[in-house]
Amino acid sequence: MIRNLTFFLLTASFLTGCGDPSPSEPGNTYRGQVVVPEEGRVYAGWYTHDVLGEIDDYVVVTGAVPAIVFTFHDWNSAGPAVDTPILQTFEDPSEGSTGRSLLDTISALAARGATPAVAWSSIGYPTEDPAYFTGDPHVPISFDEILAGTYDAYIRACARQIRALGSPVMLSPFAEINSTAWFTFGADERTPLESVDDTRSHYGDPDVPDGPERVCDVFRYVVDRFDEENVENVTWFMYTSTAFMNPAALDSNEVARMDEMHPRYFYPGDEYVDWVGTSVYIETSGTENLSFALSHAMAAYREVTQRAFFVPEFGVLAGQGISRVQVLSSLLSSEIPASGIDAFCFADSDLYAQVFGIPRLAERPDEAAIWRTIPENDGTYSLSVRTEEREDKRD
Repeated sequence: MIRNLTFFLLTASFLTGCGDPSPSEPGNTYRGQVVVPEEGRVYAGWYTHDVLGEIDDYVVVTGAVPAIVFTFHDWNSAGPAVDTPILQTFEDPSEGSTGRSLLDTISALAARGATPAVAWSSIGYPTEDPAYFTGDPHVPISFDEILAGTYDAYIRACARQIRALGSPVMLSPFAEINSTAWFTFGADERTPLESVDDTRSHYGDPDVPDGPERVCDVFRYVVDRFDEENVENVTWFMYTSTAFMNPAALDSNEVARMDEMHPRYFYPGDEYVDWVGTSVYIETSGTENLSFALSHAMAAYREVTQRAFFVPEFGVLAGQGISRVQVLSSLLSSEIPASGIDAFCFADSDLYAQVFGIPRLAERPDEAAIWRTIPENDGTYSLSVRTEEREDKRD
């Protein structure tokens, strides 16, 4: 995610999974409404840190309510520096808010006609800590604990809260999932891929890399708990970091191990995932264009699934005084429609402008004018999602 953009550019090739994406127990039937792509059109959304504090201004600037609004809400509100996590449900304040709960945020979005997409991150790694890269990070929640049922009461409480809302919610139990898989190798599930010689014998199936298999199993486990609570309004998605599987974004050691992170190893199966995707961060001046950030990830995913493709974090970086007009115009008029993307959320927030160099549309009227063409172009983009009834059998 953008909070660790430089790191994810370096580690963009590590997604893997369960090897055999076959269903796991229980064999219950899931019914409900799932967000589906609209053939021939792309859902245009928004990615922000402070949903309720910024949405009205964003609507004024862009001329329309976005189809999907993407944000974060981690399991642990205390961050990685604590020994015991402070768990936050969806009744607790949403990230970047001024005391409004995530449930309030979701309800407010639904009232406006927007669908929320939330990275509900179970494992948060302290990338500012050098130990993150040396294999000894301090992480208060472990996969072993999740899979042993330690957090079942928490997961089920969150599931019931979402079920009670009734309106559609897109949800992922990870942020950029490869950032977790890369650092969950070894017997201690705390060792980065590049620091282990034996990548497959410390967990589960010896034919599957340990990190991707762990994230796959946790993904399935969380979805199963929601199914057991009869949650019928969640659309599950997973996504990776920008330039995922692109060898040009990696050093020679990472390229040599790139296959260990292929989606064939981490993908839980279509029974568990409704949308797949990746972050996309583009440099206005530079070589990291849409193809650089997207094409390798999409090709890798298409080897294991044809699920709809979602870019929850879509950022266009530009330094002060550097215009994005030409880049944005090209993206909206031709590149995005031809890319295979079914939905994207454009990064536009005070936090991202201050920290990551992603300018606000409100401060650049010429760029905002390009964005305002989206609601006028009914043949290319859509500003409301479609849902369909689905019935999946996991047995």
